[in-house]
Amino acid sequence: MPLVMLLHYIFAYFVDYLYSQGLQHVKGNS
Repeated sequence: MPLVMLLHYIFAYFVDYLYSQGLQHVKGNS
């Protein structure tokens, strides 16, 4: 697996994690 593909997969997973955490934070405040 090319390193670029690996970094892209990790970045996508990290962004998805932050996005889900952000949604939970907003729902908690609402």
